[in-house]
Amino acid sequence: MHYELAHDEMREPYIRVTVDGKKMLFKLRGEEFKRFFNYHYIRNNSNSPDAKLIKDTLAYLDGRAIFEGEMIDPDVRIVGDTDLLEIDLCDPSYRVVQVSTEGFQVCQSEGYFLRRHGQLPLPQPELMTPGEIFAAMNDFKAILNVSDEQFILVMGVILMGFHPEGPYPVMFVQGEHGSAKGSLCEAIKSVVDPNTTPHTALPANAPDLLIQARSNRVLSFDNLSEYTFNKKHSDLFAQMATGVGLRRRQLYTDDGESVINVSRMILMNGIDDVVTQSDLGSRTIGLRLEPVNESNRISKREFKRRLSEVGPRMFSAVVNILSDILRNYDSTDIRSGARMFDMIQWVTAGESAMGWESGTFQRVYERNQLEVMEAGMGSDPLAAAIIRYMEGKPRWEGSISRLLACLIAGTDRGMRSGPHWPRNAISLGRALNRIETNLRALGISVIRGGRSATERTVTIINANMPQPDMQSESVVYAANERGPEQGGEAA
Repeated sequence: MHYELAHDEMREPYIRVTVDGKKMLFKLRGEEFKRFFNYHYIRNNSNSPDAKLIKDTLAYLDGRAIFEGEMIDPDVRIVGDTDLLEIDLCDPSYRVVQVSTEGFQVCQSEGYFLRRHGQLPLPQPELMTPGEIFAAMNDFKAILNVSDEQFILVMGVILMGFHPEGPYPVMFVQGEHGSAKGSLCEAIKSVVDPNTTPHTALPANAPDLLIQARSNRVLSFDNLSEYTFNKKHSDLFAQMATGVGLRRRQLYTDDGESVINVSRMILMNGIDDVVTQSDLGSRTIGLRLEPVNESNRISKREFKRRLSEVGPRMFSAVVNILSDILRNYDSTDIRSGARMFDMIQWVTAGESAMGWESGTFQRVYERNQLEVMEAGMGSDPLAAAIIRYMEGKPRWEGSISRLLACLIAGTDRGMRSGPHWPRNAISLGRALNRIETNLRALGISVIRGGRSATERTVTIINANMPQPDMQSESVVYAANERGPEQGGEAA
């Protein structure tokens, strides 16, 4: 038996023990290592260790791990970088798949993996020809209720699930009852991060979400609705996609802090459109599924059987594609203003291995982003009012108060009665901060100008319309500064 001691950046001590060629990583202060220690002590000494021996041994190892051990960055299921990626198979022999630009191999890990309860093993991958990769992808698509274009996005999500760092996308699958939206999320998770519990409960707060994230590489939430999913969840999910940290006091007797910092991919599904905030929308891939035809409907048991047949070959295909991605990643040149730029570059680097034309994923993804933004705008009364007001107008310029008056004049009382409608110029300015990213994606830019004697001016430019020359521009401005009672525009 051989062991190594180490610590992470927050000085949490770890021990990696090699037994019969298996490299097992434990938290020194965790219950799993205490069980491991007791088992091997009893096996070798035929009696149980006393409490003082355990305490003294752990204290000594703790000190050595922190003051002599190297600093490591352990994680679940995937560790590495864009040169060498390791995927934990989570099998009893503690093997990993090492993926590099040269290919892949199954071996003992060089990185540091934590095992969590509920993790299921991944199959041992096989080398595939381009034709076999394409066939495996088609067989996987055949058990899903998605179109050809939607499957391109599904493949992007699966491949991004193996990115070592992120930021990661949020995938929202929407559809009525019987559209197999939960099955799609389960199929994706089974390829990237299989678990005895495919879906987890919606977290109530940041600590609960972070605890789930530390035990899963991919988080999946089932049957979300506008009644269960609120703005707090939207903010948490957006932060989790790019990386969120939580600082907590370690003990009430000192001033130490414990920090949890993690980034994960999120899958979620539901009937209601819950992606209404621009911050989450800019990170979201949205799929709307059609109901499954009665003649094609199968039982949950049959779906799992088919998934178990095609899943191993799909994982092998993904591993083969990942090697191509690592080989092409640095040389893949992307031009995009999308927030998830890293995902576009990552998936594009693997397009040749999947038999796609260059730029296929980027075109489909950017079109999907517009659809997600438009859907989010439609559920926001202020955004809908601005879009409607700017129809046929190349630009508008005036004060915040004037803009609010124009929007009120052209908006039904029912839409203005909701909690998201601004009540004054100050709240309108704040609300514009919330929606301007989505508006820009739809071609409408909000530009703050200088301050007048009383308040700030704002210019709204509709890039979907030809822009006027300077003389016309001044006419537009003057007309809007006059109120409806003076012949100016009201709506």
